[in-house]
Amino acid sequence: MFGVGTKVWHIRAWSAWSALFVVACSAGHGASGGGATCSDIPKVRGPAESCCRDYGIDACGPMLFCAALDGRTVAACYPVNSRMDGETCTSDNQCVSRSCNLMAGKCKSTPSTKCTGDLGCGSDPDGTMYVCFKGQCAVVGDGSYGSACAKNSDCSSMICDPQTASCASAKLPNGKPCNAPVDCASGVCEQNTCWGNLPGGSPCTETADCMPKFYLHPYGCASCKAPNTQCTNPSDAKECVIYCKCGASCCFKGACDQGECG
Repeated sequence: MFGVGTKVWHIRAWSAWSALFVVACSAGHGASGGGATCSDIPKVRGPAESCCRDYGIDACGPMLFCAALDGRTVAACYPVNSRMDGETCTSDNQCVSRSCNLMAGKCKSTPSTKCTGDLGCGSDPDGTMYVCFKGQCAVVGDGSYGSACAKNSDCSSMICDPQTASCASAKLPNGKPCNAPVDCASGVCEQNTCWGNLPGGSPCTETADCMPKFYLHPYGCASCKAPNTQCTNPSDAKECVIYCKCGASCCFKGACDQGECG
């Protein structure tokens, strides 16, 4: 019985030691970011050498940081501000642009270089703000209409369009819903819609440019919607611009039918 009891004791002791070994290895793996334990890795490591993030500022030498990037499982020392635009990052000091988009986990674009709106732009060493404007990292503008902006307070109108990163007008453009003339850039609000102020016969590119109840015609704003409407009296000459009956008061900018004007 003594021999059997001794054997059982050895089995239990071995099991307990094995469990402690597994716990120790697991702790070391998490600390270093790889298979080695922190006890196997010295402090103040050099560039490209494995490092232990648990050491904090002492993990790597001066002007280096400890991280496991680009899908690596082992942490290594990288030079500060060495990660290029769009490369993976976990903090601002890792990127050339001095700014890491933490949501995307990638470095923002460097000032004055090409960019995408989803990553954004970093700032100058002096702290000057840049924004992705028309595909290029540009400095925030002077607040005027159409200038680059990052937030509403960058614009004199207090409206920064997030889609274009540009300052929008405080007044509504033609065709937009309105409550009063003061809401519209044209100063014309009719039937809760901003209209233009171009009179009949004026060149235009869309109906909204014309005065209320005037419509887009090939030769300008007109009071009749159908493009082939004929003039019924001389006062219609500048409104119904196509197939007008011949006459000095009717023909408008060559719009009369050539056969009739023969």
